[in-house]
Amino acid sequence: MHNNPIVINYLVTKDDLYQFASAWIKERENKVERWCCRIIGLAVVIFGLIGAIFLTSFTLQRTIYLLLIFVGLAIGLFYDTLHLYLMKKKTAAYVNHQKCESETLFFNETEMQIQLENYQAIIPYKMLYLVKETEHLYIIKIGMDHIRYVPKRALTLQERERINQYFKTELKENFKREGVG
Repeated sequence: MHNNPIVINYLVTKDDLYQFASAWIKERENKVERWCCRIIGLAVVIFGLIGAIFLTSFTLQRTIYLLLIFVGLAIGLFYDTLHLYLMKKKTAAYVNHQKCESETLFFNETEMQIQLENYQAIIPYKMLYLVKETEHLYIIKIGMDHIRYVPKRALTLQERERINQYFKTELKENFKREGVG
């Protein structure tokens, strides 16, 4: 195989931070909660429709049932509308408060080395918690709360293929590819 390590030296950009924050938020999203909101919203809309059509005799009652329909729509569509807006706003706030710095990473067949301004580490792949490849990044979970990411723009196609092979060989099921062709 290859004995010389892959050396990646890059400056983190705001776009890299945005891609990372978006991927991290998407990963942490609770799908059960999303579906519960949709089901509850649908139930409230159905109740409001039944009430507005069959159970009203006064204009005030009809108005209350129509308001219930709108509340049900708001609950049911929360994750598809307002939640996306709030997450994009939260991501933008995160990106604007982060400092862009230079990073150097070395990848070889069994380990990776990280060199930052105030941090250095040599980490065997077997010690990594999870590596996820997305369309724009490699997200490397070193532990539950320690995450690094590598923008794919800093790698050539051959380097990506070598790194993928390292991860597949060493991590097996802890290497996931999401949204990658």
